[in-house]
Amino acid sequence: MTVSVLGSGAVVNLERNHTVDLSDQIMKVIDLADALDARLVCVFTEHDFSHSQHYVLPAERVTDALYETLGAAFNTVGAYAHEKNVLIGIENHGGSSATGVRLKRLLDMIPYKEVGVTFDPANFAYGGEDPYQALLAIQDRVVYTHWKDSLVHMNSLNIALLGKAISTGHPSFAPCSKVLRASGRLNTNVRLTAHSRH
Repeated sequence: MTVSVLGSGAVVNLERNHTVDLSDQIMKVIDLADALDARLVCVFTEHDFSHSQHYVLPAERVTDALYETLGAAFNTVGAYAHEKNVLIGIENHGGSSATGVRLKRLLDMIPYKEVGVTFDPANFAYGGEDPYQALLAIQDRVVYTHWKDSLVHMNSLNIALLGKAISTGHPSFAPCSKVLRASGRLNTNVRLTAHSRH
């Protein structure tokens, strides 16, 4: 058996108005990934379990102070990942990663190219953003993709996201796959999951 990707939690935990840097825990997962020769660890930006079990932080709680904490934590993680030759894929999952622009703001604070994005178009769509537009903002930092076999209703359009879109060539898949293929980022680093509801 070969393990190529590990999942981890958030790099920052929010406990109401208090932030906790969890980069030390992520570095332990990086150590495990390195020991298993898994070259990718997927993470989230922040969690606040007192608000939601689904990790989604409301927009009004995404502050400059949160970005500063995230930037410092991800730079610590990025430096360690660089030493270990492990990629970090931030999965867009609400909060500071809810939109391509928000995620790019964070990525611009992190010079380590080992820190990139786990592009999940369904999560962008669930948050109300066109996945293609989000991808355009972050395309140079995509290290992994997570496609869901689901259908999202957005702006009165049905957007198939994704397992079925891959196999049927649904129009919503084509723009994203074209960008990812052109940049060499649609490759074997793909996760496909079946979701009846998100």
